[in-house]
Amino acid sequence: MKMNRSLHIWFRFVLSGLILGGTGCGACELWAQGGDDRGFAAQAMHVTEQVTLFADRNMYAVDEPIRFRAFYRINGLPAEEPLSRVLYVELVTPSGVAVAGAKYPNGENGSTGCLEVPSDARTGNYYLRAYTRWMRNFGPRSYSYVPLTIINPFSREVVNGGNGSRPGNGALESQAAKVRQVITCSTEKDAYLPGETVSLKLAVRPGTDLSPGAYCVTVVPAGLADSLQAGIHLGSALAQDPGSIELTPTGAFPYADPVSAVEEDFNFTFLPEIRGVSISGNVTAAGTGPVRLHFSLLGEDPDYFGTLTDEKGRFIVSLPDGTGTRELFVAAERMTSIDEQELSIHIDQDFATDPLPFPVDPFRLSPARRFAAGRIVVNMQLSEAFRQDQPGSAGAAGTAGETAQGVPFYGNPVVTVRMEEFVSLPTMTEVFENLVPSVYVKYNRGEAYLKIESRNSMISHLPPLILMDGIPVFDQKAVLAVDPSKILKIDLVNEVFVRGSMYYGGILAITSKEGDMASVELPEGGYFFDYQVFHPECRHDFRPANGRVPDSRNTLMWSDNITLGPDDAADMRFTAASAPGDYIILVRGLSPRNEIICGTGRFRVARDL
Repeated sequence: MKMNRSLHIWFRFVLSGLILGGTGCGACELWAQGGDDRGFAAQAMHVTEQVTLFADRNMYAVDEPIRFRAFYRINGLPAEEPLSRVLYVELVTPSGVAVAGAKYPNGENGSTGCLEVPSDARTGNYYLRAYTRWMRNFGPRSYSYVPLTIINPFSREVVNGGNGSRPGNGALESQAAKVRQVITCSTEKDAYLPGETVSLKLAVRPGTDLSPGAYCVTVVPAGLADSLQAGIHLGSALAQDPGSIELTPTGAFPYADPVSAVEEDFNFTFLPEIRGVSISGNVTAAGTGPVRLHFSLLGEDPDYFGTLTDEKGRFIVSLPDGTGTRELFVAAERMTSIDEQELSIHIDQDFATDPLPFPVDPFRLSPARRFAAGRIVVNMQLSEAFRQDQPGSAGAAGTAGETAQGVPFYGNPVVTVRMEEFVSLPTMTEVFENLVPSVYVKYNRGEAYLKIESRNSMISHLPPLILMDGIPVFDQKAVLAVDPSKILKIDLVNEVFVRGSMYYGGILAITSKEGDMASVELPEGGYFFDYQVFHPECRHDFRPANGRVPDSRNTLMWSDNITLGPDDAADMRFTAASAPGDYIILVRGLSPRNEIICGTGRFRVARDL
């Protein structure tokens, strides 16, 4: 049951009319952030995405990772390939304010990852929210929500409640989701000693009509399993066939109806991220034609990419793959000098700012939940005291770029001139004329400019791309006025260079000795900004500590991609907790018919058996 292939092909074909393919780093250009073609918008509103979101438990302390599994559908059907390749996941307060958020790669099977709870998050009710850029066109009712409780033992403050709203329509009506409890979760015995190995077997109940699929598995203390679906009976060992049930989640929606009434909220503003993390926005005072926009990716693994805006100054570009937060510089360049009005670049907010579309209950802790919260906090503090490195993610620091170092985005230059290897020259004009082959200083009405020549005759019709410490420079007179003693090296590419719709007559990449652009001023209207790319890959290590280090696991085991079919079984092993008590095994997945497929098991840990 795959997405209607003709619809998918049609939609991607229409998008191809807006998209110019990228080269090199894979940056691409989409000429418009939104569409004005009402006919296209009327068709596009029928292409919907859905995300079904599950978390490893329902309560966390600050500084803990929230592990999640997101299942992805297009028009309610499994996708052969994703329309959106980026999933946005946020931890939001009852008023809809995000306290944490990150981006994750999204494929036809969805996405997995972890999101760290900030250390300054206040105690209270929160929601884990997931969506794609395309889903933002349909409003917050199309997003997926999972309710969570956050505990901060270091602060007495409680997050303020909020009455989520949908303007003009009041609270959001509940949506029904079908749940089938047909996965068996069996352990070798009912009780284990602390630290003993638990053998777990997962299987589809015999006789069940179910296609093979992927599932997530979590093992947590009783009371901490995500019991969002009231029909998932956490206390049952599934000795009897529960069949299937219809349920109505209260206050949260892990699954949205594939062709629901959210179409009435459709506002064609955002294009899907078909390649990866993107930046969109607009250039004001753009005049009557497109504007050339330059982006420099700074820090580790530097890069450059450019794009043309549409006639109204709108743009969207895809960033090269990477993780963490990247520093960028952006500058706009007119393609003509007729209009000298200053250009202003506005970058769109990458994360949604919508309020919750439903009311939120006030924060309360029952006695049982209060006990569970105390246990979570103790384990969190033990983990903090004995941790050797940061949990939850691998390489969270210094992972701005994972590609090979030392090779610039334009590849190996034809010529590299290192100034220290030559006699000092008084001006940059003499440097280019005497030291850099194929680069000439020419004059037009007395104005000096640089020209790169080669055997490719096209190069003479295109302006060169001139970079100073990775920053594009449009004022060639300023480059020629630089003191040569401030320059470390000059790289030359004397071939036509193409990035998306941008063509350059070669590249001159100049590096200063001090990294200060040799005192050349930044392009007018340009600025630096930080931008999130993908969250670092999460590390799930649930082995208990050895020796004198205490067992501080609040989640005993989590697996986000277990495959099960009608005739399959999965065997898993994990270590029982050191703390006595009851523990829950919870398996969840999504069928091709968008049924939530689940199973539960239970065991206990006791010091004396």
